[in-house]
Amino acid sequence: MTRLLDITHDVCPMTTVKVGMAMARLAPAEELTVMVREEALRNVVASLKADGRRIDSVGRQEAFYLLHVEKNGANASASVAYERLSAAGGRKEEVQP
Repeated sequence: MTRLLDITHDVCPMTTVKVGMAMARLAPAEELTVMVREEALRNVVASLKADGRRIDSVGRQEAFYLLHVEKNGANASASVAYERLSAAGGRKEEVQP
C-alpha cells in the first residue's frame, strides 16, 4: 500500500518533520509518495538519506516533485535518485535496486 503526503504548502523545517513522522507511521511493507515543491526538495532528500530511506523514483507532476519512498532501504539510493532527476531535467527516472 502506498500513502500520499502533500507537503507543498509547508516550509522547512516542517517539510522534513512531516516526512519523518509519516515514515514512522508506515508499516514495513508500505511506501510513501511525497509531493514536494522544488524549494524543499533538497532538504527532504537529505533528510530521507540521513534516515537510511530508499527513494525508488523521483518524478514531476506540474510544478511539484513526487518522491516514492520505501520505509527500509539503502542510503545510497536517495542520492542516486536525486542525481538522476537532475540529469534527466526533471523527468521521472526509475532507480534500479
